[in-house]
Amino acid sequence: MTKSYHYSIITIMALLSGCQVIHLKESNLSSALKSKNESILTDNTLSHQTQNLLYLVKEDEKTCLQNFDDCLKKIRSLSENSSREERYAALSEIYLAKALDVGRSSQCNATLKSNSCVEQELALFDKSLRYSYVYLFDSEESPFDRVFDHRQNQVRIFYNVALSKLMTTYFNHLNTLHFPPLLKVDGHEYHVNFDHAVDVQHIEVDTFRSSYNMNFSGFNTVNRKDGLGAEFIVGRKEHDVNHGFILDPDAFYAHQSNPNIHLPRFFPVTAIAYPKQKATADQVIDGAELEIAMFDPYRQDRVKVEGVDYPLTANYSAPYGLWLSKYNLGAAGYWSLINKEANLIMPHLYMLEPFNPNKKIIVFIHGLASSPEAWVSLTNDIMGDAELRQNYQVWQVFYSTNMPIFESRFQIYSLLN
Repeated sequence: MTKSYHYSIITIMALLSGCQVIHLKESNLSSALKSKNESILTDNTLSHQTQNLLYLVKEDEKTCLQNFDDCLKKIRSLSENSSREERYAALSEIYLAKALDVGRSSQCNATLKSNSCVEQELALFDKSLRYSYVYLFDSEESPFDRVFDHRQNQVRIFYNVALSKLMTTYFNHLNTLHFPPLLKVDGHEYHVNFDHAVDVQHIEVDTFRSSYNMNFSGFNTVNRKDGLGAEFIVGRKEHDVNHGFILDPDAFYAHQSNPNIHLPRFFPVTAIAYPKQKATADQVIDGAELEIAMFDPYRQDRVKVEGVDYPLTANYSAPYGLWLSKYNLGAAGYWSLINKEANLIMPHLYMLEPFNPNKKIIVFIHGLASSPEAWVSLTNDIMGDAELRQNYQVWQVFYSTNMPIFESRFQIYSLLN
């Protein structure tokens, strides 16, 4: 009986050890897709790919960000259980997560950040940018081999955001009206190249901000294109000059510029960063000099990196939308009807992009008690259509509808000439 008892125990143990531990659990489609898209930028938590890598080094998101240097050492020491590309992607996200975490801290979440806070954020954005670059452009597989790889799209966004945060943080902390030709971050150098954005190189800048998360309630759609690079709005500092009413503007402005003809107030700019000279992945990570190339998306929509052609990120609606929202032109139009808009005694001409002699000009003139806002949808549609955008440029005339019709006609004609 004892022998039989032992056999029974052994049989039970064998059955218990063979119990299934993996069970099928189907999620609904929306949850499954949401899980794939989660990252530090969408849900304030690391992507599941990065969390899987942390699991290999016995870390989780919280402990990794708290014991940051130790966590980084563990990840870099991985060799057999993960690919080089997996480590690059994870480190790009972890550095970005740490930078955002530092920015939210009580010591750094202030209107005027201390130098130490800014330097710490910049150093982290720098590392995130470098790891995302080597993942995208220095991997065994080319970006086109991974064209449908969701992870590649995530890391492309890490690259764009890290560059955007690095540049806006650096520029806004400088408190200057001009772009510096050289950025120094954590001992690393970034050379800024304006060859493809000459219109913003020498202007006085009073606004430099990312347009990535800009939305405008009055637009049917925000015309933007996903691609490579960080998208920005550059605002030109204006110097208001008001000569009052001029009876004969042709004679008055014969030998001087007319201040009522306004160059673009806001410019779209796309920036990419890449090694200034040929460099290995390790050299890029360790601080090789990078070049930041600035592009005018109205003039260039593709760029070559490592000999391969890529579409550039672009936002065509943001400059126009920001201009409309800043100046509240609709209200000014109504005030002009009852002669209470002092700045609209003379008609004004507004260019929405730098003058391009290769494009035909469309001039929009509004009606009674109105403003350039009357043309919002049509103007935005022109900017959103590739063929129209490449062949036409929009100018908008804003004038006081309180003025006699023949006088308005004469003044507007003189302005356009």
